[in-house]
Amino acid sequence: MDYKLTLIAGLCCCSFLYGFAQQGGSECLKANAKSCGECIQAGPNCGWCTNLEFLQEGEPTSARCDDLAALKSKGCSENEMENPRGSQETRENKPLTHRNKDTAEKLKPEDITQIQPQKLSLKLRSGEPQAFSLKFKRAEDYPIDLYYLMDLSFSMKDDLENVKSLGTALMREIGRA
Repeated sequence: MDYKLTLIAGLCCCSFLYGFAQQGGSECLKANAKSCGECIQAGPNCGWCTNLEFLQEGEPTSARCDDLAALKSKGCSENEMENPRGSQETRENKPLTHRNKDTAEKLKPEDITQIQPQKLSLKLRSGEPQAFSLKFKRAEDYPIDLYYLMDLSFSMKDDLENVKSLGTALMREIGRA
């Protein structure tokens, strides 16, 4: 009887420890990625080992996805790791237009620059933020177009009211300038 009780207690303990061990590990391993694309989307620190010989006997394909340090420690060389990073490139960056409405200089609308840079190209990676700065200078006697991009689902209802009131307040403040 004691033998059975000890065996049952041992099995329960092993099951508990196995379950606890499965919860540990990186977000990359937890994603159980079957492809490079799934791995890269699992998190900003996840990489995919492209070496087909990387896996040990019996290891699942998902073991090719892990954080970079773990992949390296398991024998995947850096040139065999896929780990694309987000980036940004300024494509057009004309200087802001500086002129007064009192001057005789009349510019065509296409020659007036109110925002800088004008064109950016972004490559984004899931979970990795990209930040960029914009400069704005209102040209005298030139109309302003204001656009909102917003999620109009019901969960954003309270935010929509706030954005409407902020837009009205912004219009009043610009009118005073």
